[in-house]
Amino acid sequence: MRLLASLLVVCLCSACSTGYKKQGGMWFWISYDESVGKRVTPIDPHDAASFEVLRPREYARDARSVFYLGRTLPGADPATFEMIDGKEYGRDARAVFFQDQQR
Repeated sequence: MRLLASLLVVCLCSACSTGYKKQGGMWFWISYDESVGKRVTPIDPHDAASFEVLRPREYARDARSVFYLGRTLPGADPATFEMIDGKEYGRDARAVFFQDQQR
């Protein structure tokens, strides 16, 4: 019975899509976990008109900020920020970033 319940949870969660989503003109970070289920976290403040999701989808930027997992990435310059390994490393004109940390 536990195995069946575990398989059901895995199947249901595999359909869940974590990432950025635009709803009602605003952007949100959508995530899922076992204790709460779906979490919808507003991205605030942000400029919805210039907001763009980067690859990988954990990163995004607007005219004023860079975001990682829905939170502002302190010190990152959105005008020059780019992904450098396609997964976890990014850089701007001044620094290299690993996930949410400046290196």
